Amino acid sequence: MTSSRRVQAIPTRQTLMDIQALPLPGDVVLKMPYTWKQRISGQFLEFTVDYNNFGKFFTLAVRDYRGDELCKTALTYGVDALRMFQHIPEVTGIHIVPFDPAFRYLRVGIRTENFGNSIRLWLGVDS
Repeated sequence: MTSSRRVQAIPTRQTLMDIQALPLPGDVVLKMPYTWKQRISGQFLEFTVDYNNFGKFFTLAVRDYRGDELCKTALTYGVDALRMFQHIPEVTGIHIVPFDPAFRYLRVGIRTENFGNSIRLWLGVDS
């Protein structure tokens, strides 16, 4: 019996979607806060990942093309970071999930040692 380690789709409600890794450098932890812009569903969004030293967790902030912050949330391994913000028109149908395709860090979660290397941010968009 063989197992596939290639990630092809994330199940959501009743559909499957193609996913892609967001462009984080392997040394993203050293570059925090790290900001980039990306075109998603015909619009430009700005993303910033940062580390909260007090709480010991990573955060994701999303801004629109004008620079207005749409949402900011903590990143949790395997959980859609935008799940609570689907009511905001600019992020409706956009899903960002931090995980590693081999699920090696399922029990330990996101750490400074694995974020950007093994654990990436994966983007899925409803069709």
